[in-house]
Amino acid sequence: MSEYTPAATRRLFPLFRLVFGFAATCFIAALATDIVYTDSAEMQWSNFSMWLITAGLVAAAIAAVVGIVELFTSRPGHWFSTGWPLPVGAAAASIVALFNAFVHSRDAYQSVVPDGIILSIVTVIILLLIPVFERVARRARHLA
Repeated sequence: MSEYTPAATRRLFPLFRLVFGFAATCFIAALATDIVYTDSAEMQWSNFSMWLITAGLVAAAIAAVVGIVELFTSRPGHWFSTGWPLPVGAAAASIVALFNAFVHSRDAYQSVVPDGIILSIVTVIILLLIPVFERVARRARHLA
């Protein structure tokens, strides 16, 4: 039989992962459209990048609200002891993506090359490092 868990102790972390997963997908797709833009110089690809970055930032803001709710509804200290790499990595990727949005708001070729694509790459690298740091944190927690 399953145990009843009061609403105050249920974790919203899977919801945070779901919402931020959408943001991460938008940021990765923005890198793909940046790469296509550098090959074709068709301005619409830069527009696609900007739209994807904006959608990712909106989703990241929603994820931040969900994360704050989760922080206050979980057991004291539980969130930071088990899942700190995801919110920290999400915040770092979102900050870089925000600067990327500012760079992509420039006109024509300068909106992507070279600054925009570099910021897109940095954002994706941060997203790829989140699972690595989660594994390290999980392993350190088991060793302690």
